[in-house]
Amino acid sequence: MNILVPFSANNWQSFRDHELWTQDVNNIFQANLDGIQKVYASFLRGGMKKYMTMDDAIKLFSRLTEVRLIESQASFCYGMSKMTNILERQQGAN
Repeated sequence: MNILVPFSANNWQSFRDHELWTQDVNNIFQANLDGIQKVYASFLRGGMKKYMTMDDAIKLFSRLTEVRLIESQASFCYGMSKMTNILERQQGAN
């Protein structure tokens, strides 16, 4: 018995190439880098942690900022940031 829902792969590379890895996004990122680094560092608890947990991301994006995602949206975004791209697994990540 297969309990897994049928998986449908999406072409995330197209999103990366056309929406994410753009000069406009990079300009916004660079202009806000100091603030981003401060927020990130505040979750690392004095160097005891090396990464933000899912609970950290949910707290940040649902309660601590004006983004105000609902918890399920924040959880989805965190999961997508960690998801292995099926094409990368098949072809090898570059």
